[in-house]
Formats: sequence, structure tokens, C-alpha cells
Amino acid sequence: LVMTSTGELPTALSIFLQGDVLLNPGVQFGDGVRCVGGNLKRLYVKNASGGVISAPGAGDPSITAQSAALGDPIAPGSTRYYQVYYRDPDLTFCPTPQGNTWNVSNGLSIGW
Repeated sequence: LVMTSTGELPTALSIFLQGDVLLNPGVQFGDGVRCVGGNLKRLYVKNASGGVISAPGAGDPSITAQSAALGDPIAPGSTRYYQVYYRDPDLTFCPTPQGNTWNVSNGLSIGW
């Protein structure tokens, strides 16, 4: 499984986030809404290329291996939630009140 985020700034620093709880409703997070919660893990940190970022990449551990290495083994039948948050230094992106210097992608739910 490879996750991809598009529509970011060309070389945005991006963090793939995993959680074991769906936040519904989500919470304001930078210029977006975070819907991933619970036991949070930063799986991968990478820079986008042309506004696109994917993980895991060549040489990276799989999502399940990385999660286990971070202390959160994924049992068969369990669900995890994923989002990417990334640097976006444009403080005028959101209307008043102005946002922050990061944004977040749409969320993804995966049943393992």
C-alpha cells in the first residue's frame, strides 16, 4: 500500500500521520480539519515534489512495519486513519481570522 497526497505546495515538508481513532467532527488544525486522533504516530516525513508526495517510498518500511517500529503494531481486522499535514507559509490562505503555517489533507480509513 502506498499513500499519495496531491495539491500541496511544490516542495512542502509533509508528515504522514496515523491514528487509531476517527475524530467526528474533526478539529481545526492549521488551515484544515484533522479527523485522525487517538494514538498518533508520524509514519513518514518527506518533501513533496511538484506538490505531490507518496509514502512509503523505495527503501522505506511498509506502513505496518513502520507502525510496529513506532510501538503501534497493527492487528489483522483493526482500522487505522491517515492524513498528511504539510507546511504552507501563506498566512492569507484562509479568511479572517488568518490561519497558521500548515494545512492538512483529506483523511483516509484503512481496515487492515
